[in-house]
Amino acid sequence: MKVQLGVKYGLETSASSNGFTLTADDGTTIAVSDVVNYNEQNDRSKNNTATLLVTLASKIDTSKVWTLSHEKFGKKEVATSAVVAEEIGDLKYTGDDLGLTLNGTKATFKVWAPTASDVQLLLYEDVTKIGTFKAETVAANYPGIRVDFDGGYQGAERQRAMFVDDSFGGNPSFGIVVVKVSWNSQFEHIGHRDVLGALMGQGIERDRIGDILMSGGTARILADEQMGGFLVDNLTQIGHSTVSCELDDLSNIAPREERCKEIRATVASLRVDSIAAAGYGTSRSHAATDIAADKLRLNWQPVKNASQAVKAGDVLSMRGRGRVEVVEIKGQTKKGRTVVVLNRYI
Repeated sequence: MKVQLGVKYGLETSASSNGFTLTADDGTTIAVSDVVNYNEQNDRSKNNTATLLVTLASKIDTSKVWTLSHEKFGKKEVATSAVVAEEIGDLKYTGDDLGLTLNGTKATFKVWAPTASDVQLLLYEDVTKIGTFKAETVAANYPGIRVDFDGGYQGAERQRAMFVDDSFGGNPSFGIVVVKVSWNSQFEHIGHRDVLGALMGQGIERDRIGDILMSGGTARILADEQMGGFLVDNLTQIGHSTVSCELDDLSNIAPREERCKEIRATVASLRVDSIAAAGYGTSRSHAATDIAADKLRLNWQPVKNASQAVKAGDVLSMRGRGRVEVVEIKGQTKKGRTVVVLNRYI
């Protein structure tokens, strides 16, 4: 760091670390390993002052107030955040790689924060299952980082992801609210598609909205706090129907219940079309047709071809037909077919 002292201290020509100490307001002391006369080194001096370039023996906590003292020349209070800010001109970052860089399954987020003693990156993003898979992949590549998810209620399909340092001891806030939309169900029939269409008509992008839960003459829309306020003030009509909106309590949303059916089957191979046929109760040719039509997902990513291999733990999904999880691969029968255990969620 750089510290500016008056030349009356006798440092007009040179300086050394002898006799200098840096002490915090709580008594913490950091040794000074080197002191250089910055003015002389850079051939500049102004206002009858001498600027010292001070090298410390250990990391400094910029949240504390520090005092640089010398047994002969006195003391100088150092506001470290201001001192570092003075240096930004010299420490200016000249690269072009700040922010998020993706390379395959690895993500690097580079920040420039010269005054920070610690940096925590919290990423808030509305994600579907494919986003969940990607977020978990990113977190797995960074020791000490975990990824938490929340969609406002247990079993939410659309969730927000947050990357959290393991040392963080608080409870992360995802900032999710629920907006209750009501109408007269005796005269008006409103479905999920109608609600979503009304939101899109307001110019709202889909990734700003979480799950939309329909129940009788009401719909509950999960959203972030800012969007929730916008909906309460602006969503007054769905189609030709007048609606009213109010913020509701998240605890009023019942956890999503999924029906699960265990399937034990034998397949000719662990190709994705064979597993899909067994899980959804169709033929391999029908499964191949669904794959060609881009209807089937493997771990929430498009299936490239019908011969793609499947392993234990993989999840197949098809819109309108639920999910199939490959629970276990048991081995082969005497006829060479492979025994699998699947769970189908509806």
